[in-house]
Amino acid sequence: MPALPRLLTGPRGRTLAGIADQAVISLANFGVALAVLRLGTKEEFGLYALGYMAVVVANSFAGGMFGSQFIVAQHGRPEAARPAFAAALLLAQLGGVALACLLALGALAAAGWANPFVAVMLLVMPAAVAQDFLRVHRLALLRPQAALALDGLNAVLWAGFALAGLALGLAVPVAALAGHGAACAVTAAVAAATARLPLRQGLRGMGDGLRTVWDQGRWSVGGVAVTLAQNQAHFYILGVLAGLAAVADVNAARMLLTPAALLLVGVNRTLIPGFAQLRAAGEAHRIRRQAVIATLVLVGAVLAYALLLWAAWDMLARHLLQGRYDGIGPLVALWTLVIGLQAVTEIAAGQLQAASRFRALALRIGIVAGPVVVALVPMILWLGGPGSLMVLAAGQAALGALLWREVARETSPPRPSCATTGA
Repeated sequence: MPALPRLLTGPRGRTLAGIADQAVISLANFGVALAVLRLGTKEEFGLYALGYMAVVVANSFAGGMFGSQFIVAQHGRPEAARPAFAAALLLAQLGGVALACLLALGALAAAGWANPFVAVMLLVMPAAVAQDFLRVHRLALLRPQAALALDGLNAVLWAGFALAGLALGLAVPVAALAGHGAACAVTAAVAAATARLPLRQGLRGMGDGLRTVWDQGRWSVGGVAVTLAQNQAHFYILGVLAGLAAVADVNAARMLLTPAALLLVGVNRTLIPGFAQLRAAGEAHRIRRQAVIATLVLVGAVLAYALLLWAAWDMLARHLLQGRYDGIGPLVALWTLVIGLQAVTEIAAGQLQAASRFRALALRIGIVAGPVVVALVPMILWLGGPGSLMVLAAGQAALGALLWREVARETSPPRPSCATTGA
């Protein structure tokens, strides 16, 4: 039976495990968001969306500085030194995020702006970024099966802790977010223990690890900042200009497309370590074909999923959304367009990350993000939630064109000079 182990541990098996891993994350996110939608008010659902997005923002910054850099930089170190390098980055990330969150909580409390939801949101962030780094560590080692097991544990714990919070009388959005933090803390502890990372050695190597990742990490963080400004700012601008109910409508539409959106994340997270390994092995020519195939498959999957939603729309509106979100059909269509364009953009970005082209990536994201953020305010004032998603879609289309153009320049053979052609 040698074919079965090869299927499970080879490239196809790793890709399938990566997709299954993201499916588990998707189901957990979807299940908790649906519970908040059904148990809480529209305003509570909007508040939960903003709080969870804040945790995603923290994860994105930490991932850009540490997780993405580990995937690429580990190949420049001897294999025996990589566990200590991972431990150093984990501790640096966890310490930095925890300190920043405690300082923010203290400042908000001193100003009289702290409340239970804000406190929980800030306390969740260190656990969430630690758990995410340890997932990325498994993926970087081409072990998505291990990441799948950890995320399965996290999903079960999240549901359990959230239910416990509700039983203790916590408000619905507080219970959901606190459950996420508690689940991430336990999962991170299990992941760190099973990875057997040399934490003491990592503590001594934190300075060297930070110096290693800073050169490209600063550009990656810059790229994350402008990406978040482009892709997440619309939630907060919408909340200020149109209120939490408008945020709830946009987030409810996005929630229905969560499986498609997280499939994109799962495939890309599985592909980037493979791309980096191919480059390290001198086989970069294989990357372009894999990337094009992945893009076509993802766009097709997003469209197929959207068609399923359309076919089942009456049932979903009546039973799942309980008649409180009847007018979000156009928002679902716009989110389908946004996520399909994100598939095109993210696969191109993954190729540049694997090539350590973080500066080029950040600059091109910056070119697009500025006009997107500027356009959000008038479009939201004019059209509300649909206006924000139209701007988002236009930004993704422009960014995808810029990134694929850069990928083409990166992978194209050099043109022969006049001297070599005899002209």
